[in-house]
Amino acid sequence: MQQLLTTVCLVLAFVSTPLRAGPLVLVDADAFSVGASVGSAFEGVTLSVVGVPDRRVVGMDGYSAHNGRNIASVGSLVFGALPILGSQAPTATEQGWETDFRTFRADFTNPTQFVSIDLIADDDDLGQLQAFSASGDLLETVSTGLIVDKVFTASVTRPTSDIAYILVAGIGSEAMLLDNLRFAVNTVPEPSSIALLLGLAGVLAGVGHLRWQATPHIQVADRRMTKQPSHRLLPDELHRVVDKVFWAQTDKRTREEAREGKNETEKRAGS
Repeated sequence: MQQLLTTVCLVLAFVSTPLRAGPLVLVDADAFSVGASVGSAFEGVTLSVVGVPDRRVVGMDGYSAHNGRNIASVGSLVFGALPILGSQAPTATEQGWETDFRTFRADFTNPTQFVSIDLIADDDDLGQLQAFSASGDLLETVSTGLIVDKVFTASVTRPTSDIAYILVAGIGSEAMLLDNLRFAVNTVPEPSSIALLLGLAGVLAGVGHLRWQATPHIQVADRRMTKQPSHRLLPDELHRVVDKVFWAQTDKRTREEAREGKNETEKRAGS
């Protein structure tokens, strides 16, 4: 039984080991028309404007009058802001994001382990990406440094999936364009799931002990007819491992008992 419990613990340790970030989800405005609201258009994330409550995130033309060309990093549209009410046409001044006026926010439905976004400088600009936990604690800050007419991809990778939301903008009055948001799908077991597995491991150890006591002389040939322990709540893979180890222990015990019986018989015959 000690080996059985050890195996269960090892499997649980494997299950609870943090995994690499999962598949990336692309959040980009190019699939929509100019001025279309994209705040709730993508699964797994909600986009909003901080600092100007009457604004919403929309897709906007990435054309820069200063550069004389479209400077979007992907496609031709970037994330912009427009009033929630009204039908004003997008203007160049609403392309930019700066902490003094409006900041771009992305809230993830499930905390993520990885996030990245392109900050675009139309002249000499300085911006940042800040990642926060669900409780509002600042996890990491990534600064672009001073860049001139360039695209800076700011990214944060965490050891666990604890990024609940991000804030992105140019620092102060340095307006920067934003494009190409990406985040990883959560593939790490939730803490509640890990706790459940650990609890079930304890229950399984008790069930296995009772099961062994109830059938100390079980025959290997009849094992398929023996009632299985009640650990079906465990993942199928873990269930199979536990059964394999249990029956291996049963076979070993049966062989040992057979040898002991044979030796006892031989001793009696010799006497």
